[in-house]
Amino acid sequence: ILWVGTCYPLKRPEAVVSLAKKLPHARLTMIMPRSSRYKDYGEKVKKMIAEQKNIRLIDNVPLDEIDAYYAASQIFINTSEYEGFPFSLLQALAQAVPAVFLKVDPDSIFNTQRVGIVCADDQEQFASNVLRLLTDKGLWRSYSARGRQYFAQYHNVAKARDRWVSLLRGEI
Repeated sequence: ILWVGTCYPLKRPEAVVSLAKKLPHARLTMIMPRSSRYKDYGEKVKKMIAEQKNIRLIDNVPLDEIDAYYAASQIFINTSEYEGFPFSLLQALAQAVPAVFLKVDPDSIFNTQRVGIVCADDQEQFASNVLRLLTDKGLWRSYSARGRQYFAQYHNVAKARDRWVSLLRGEI
C-alpha cells in the first residue's frame, strides 16, 4: 500500500497511521517529504509513524525513480482533506495500481470511471475498502484494468502530443 505526499496537515498523513493500526498485517510505504513550514507537525507525524511496525517511511524519492514504488504497490491511497486532480493518482493509474481515497474523488472519476474507491471521509470504510482490494483479486484486477484503460485513453503522452500538434496547426 503506497501513500505519497508532502507532510502538510491538509494531506492528513496521520490517517495512514490509523489505517495501519486497523490493518496490522498490511505493509504500507509512505513517501513523505517534510515541509519546512510545518516542522513541528512533521516531527509529530514522524513519531506516530515510527511507532507503527507496518509502515516504512521514505523522506523523498526523485521523480525519475518513483514509478518503481508505484509498480511495486498493490494499492495507492490518498488521505487529503481536499485535492485537485493529483499527479500521484496519474502515476498510480499509469502503473495499473488501484486507488482508494479517504475523502476526495478527483473530477468524480472514481464515481464515473470506477478507477478507484472514495470512502466519504469514513476511516472504517477506508480500511474495509483497502482490505477488500487486498483480498479480492477479481475486484483488484477490475480496478487495475479500468485504471490502466483510463490512463491510456485520457493521459497518454502520444495522444496528448498529437492533439497539441493539431491545435497548433489550427486543425482543432
